[in-house]
Amino acid sequence: MELLVKVLPAVFSYEDMKRRFAQDNPDDPYTRRADLESGIYELDSWLIRVDDNDKAISTVGFKEHPSHTVVGGMYATAEGRKIGGNSKALQDAREPQLNQSKPLVAAFGHRDGDNARWIANAKKNGWSFPDSDNWEQMSKLIPNDVLSAWLAKYPERMAIRSIRDEGQMAKCVYLDDPTPQWFSLMKSNYKRQLGNSGFNVIRTSDGKRMNSKGLSRSQAKSMIDDLESGKDVSRYQKKRKSITGGWKGQLRKWQPSKADGYMEFTQYKTQDSGDEESYIHEDLMSMKGTNNRIMATGHYMNRGRKRVGTNDEKLHLWAKKIINSGKPTKRMSNWFYMTPDGTARDFKVMFDVVPPNAILPQQFGQNRGFIKNPDKEELIVFTTILDRKHKVNFKDWYDMWDEGVMR
Repeated sequence: MELLVKVLPAVFSYEDMKRRFAQDNPDDPYTRRADLESGIYELDSWLIRVDDNDKAISTVGFKEHPSHTVVGGMYATAEGRKIGGNSKALQDAREPQLNQSKPLVAAFGHRDGDNARWIANAKKNGWSFPDSDNWEQMSKLIPNDVLSAWLAKYPERMAIRSIRDEGQMAKCVYLDDPTPQWFSLMKSNYKRQLGNSGFNVIRTSDGKRMNSKGLSRSQAKSMIDDLESGKDVSRYQKKRKSITGGWKGQLRKWQPSKADGYMEFTQYKTQDSGDEESYIHEDLMSMKGTNNRIMATGHYMNRGRKRVGTNDEKLHLWAKKIINSGKPTKRMSNWFYMTPDGTARDFKVMFDVVPPNAILPQQFGQNRGFIKNPDKEELIVFTTILDRKHKVNFKDWYDMWDEGVMR
């Protein structure tokens, strides 16, 4: 059953909000430090988000002053944190309630102490802090006495921003989004289209058909929902025959396969990718914490199609062999021959090993924010396929086929 999680339309007083939280969550009532209940950070208007049982799971507050509006007080229960999406839901509901002519003031401090990420995310969402480049300009939006009072109490954590319009709100990314931040950056635009054997799901940006078998109207709608939320869509695809045999039989199996759990990662744009998209394993996309920490750049896909010229799809076997081998690898430019009996006349596969929070390869020169590895472990990124004539540094050779020697 679909959860009927929603933000209540009513605006509660501070006491009424606490009363509702204590009633619904006797073991987890809302609490706020005494010094925040009065003075510059007093909040008198509160919104509440409830689950499908009409139980309060999260809240946020605000208070309008003659020159500005103070916002804050965000809190979610354990159940609310499990459901996720509280910041976006509450702030999207709060924004229309605020005076459109007044700037917002807040101090960012995470209850669990993760202030660095909290502040970094706030900056991405339009908040200006004392160390921001536009602080001098933003600080002029509020009176000097208000500014001085806030800086005296929150010299590093005070922030100011203006009211967001709908377009700006749609671009915001929150730390408690149910999908990872890098996936939330993507705008997914798909449409249903009636074909010869049922409905198809078409990506509007390039007209690409996303399903490989005809769908009913409801299946097409469900597939669009799954695509937009990053879920597995393999059930909308025809099943592929599995490839069997030892490593000698896995020749030129260079592509990521949907049957192995790979999906397009359209927001990861790389250099020289042409019309090709990057790929990511669905477990990494959904942050399941498995060993499938595997990606392939658009550059890799472009070079592979041009040079190898086949549609074989078993890159997953290579990736799992690398991850499970325990062999040392360089951070960048590891390579191996594409086939077990490869020689200098064979194609060469290149891959990088990307540490946690490091920038994913081949993004330099792109006019966009860089995407980083959000996982807590290293991940494998296949970067390109070199042609037979391309010379490589033997020192970077990876013994994929357990030969133990370099020809």
